[in-house]
Amino acid sequence: MNLRKAIVHELVKEQHQDIQESRLANDLLPIDNIKVQNFAKKIIDIYGKRQNSAQYGVFNSLERPSSFGQFFNDLSENIEDLSDLKFIELTEFIMGRLWELASDSTPASGGYIVFLEYEVDAIIFLLVAMVKKTDGMNIDDELHIESLEYIDLAKLTQALKINTVRFREFLVADEVEKSEITYLSFVSPRNNVSTAGYFVTALGCDKGPSSAKAAESLFTASDEFFRTNPLIADNADEMHSALLEYVISCSRADGGNVRLSEVENIARRFVPAEDQEISDTTLNDYITFLNNEDNRVPVEFPVNKKIADKYSHISYKDDDYQISIKRDLVSKDEQAAVYLTEDGKVIFNRPPQELVIILEQALNE
Repeated sequence: MNLRKAIVHELVKEQHQDIQESRLANDLLPIDNIKVQNFAKKIIDIYGKRQNSAQYGVFNSLERPSSFGQFFNDLSENIEDLSDLKFIELTEFIMGRLWELASDSTPASGGYIVFLEYEVDAIIFLLVAMVKKTDGMNIDDELHIESLEYIDLAKLTQALKINTVRFREFLVADEVEKSEITYLSFVSPRNNVSTAGYFVTALGCDKGPSSAKAAESLFTASDEFFRTNPLIADNADEMHSALLEYVISCSRADGGNVRLSEVENIARRFVPAEDQEISDTTLNDYITFLNNEDNRVPVEFPVNKKIADKYSHISYKDDDYQISIKRDLVSKDEQAAVYLTEDGKVIFNRPPQELVIILEQALNE
């Protein structure tokens, strides 16, 4: 991780009390300072972990006047090479949007708003995170480096992360491609599921990607994690089947969303529990792997029967054939219900009697 810019402001509001004037730092923090680097690394590291899983999405508008989406879009040509002045201007714009929304929400509370610009594998990220100060500690008015040690990094209250490479890809994509691209992610309240928190509302975050893309990532990433981990590799097939059963059940329910919290509960059945610490670490790594920047499985997403059928059935259609078979019936085992031979033949060992009758009737007509 290469830290490029960092600054901390404070949104001053206690729950059920009137909002106060925000405390804004005048200068960026020195990124060559070890305290600043460690502070930034801790925030980056906990983003996307099990208790801070992210929802992936996009801005709900890139053109609405006074929206953060429009502000960020206006910077798009230089988004990966912002001057210090422009970066501070961006942070102050966000603080203004947060102040507006928080002032209208009685239950809302403020906190320290951390702004980081950093680089990983040649990708520039912008991370905005709300964190709280530790009990009994006062942070000086200047928000100096020494203040960082008094900020609670156990969890992120709310946060937003933007992948600038994906954002650029989105801007030049056609409409079909745009439906499959997400360039931001966010952590929000209500167990990190709801998008109703004032933070993500103020910054104009909207859920995505398409359900089909999310489901595809869920299965491929889950299979990869299980098959490459020696501790649980033998349970990979069982986990896949259980995950498929869960997705199918969600597709049949009204408002049946796939949730990472439930995926974790399913995975727990296939992770050895003899050593609780190893078990917890494995599950934490599993959920983090699903939710990371590469796999981008959202903390929650909807599925329908069409999506579920894609993973539960093998389907084919042309002018001569139209067939759909449950995936778990097909095997290269000659005893399988549907046996795929080495020379490319498909043998139905135990076809439904009704199908046999229909075929015989067709031959006799």
